[in-house]
Amino acid sequence: TNLAQSNADKSNADSALNRRVMGYTKTSATQGHNIEVYFNGLMEIPSGILNIGKEVYLGRYGSITVDSPDTVGYISQEIGVADTTKEFEFNPQQPIELV
Repeated sequence: TNLAQSNADKSNADSALNRRVMGYTKTSATQGHNIEVYFNGLMEIPSGILNIGKEVYLGRYGSITVDSPDTVGYISQEIGVADTTKEFEFNPQQPIELV
């Protein structure tokens, strides 16, 4: 699945930018160039940080983390559950603003 849209922003759980995850890319692109955005599917990460059967969350600066953020003003958003230590099924849930 991909999206043709004029704007795309990087997701971030940080308080200054609070952008929830809606899709992901497998490559990067410079401003003004097209990029494919995926809304579901198996997502692979290079590091083996995931815990099989456990939740995966949006982290700061668009990173992937196994720990739900707990800082007031950030958002906590589960983005999937780990199938292996390097793969998870992308299935973003509604973000929760931490107060």
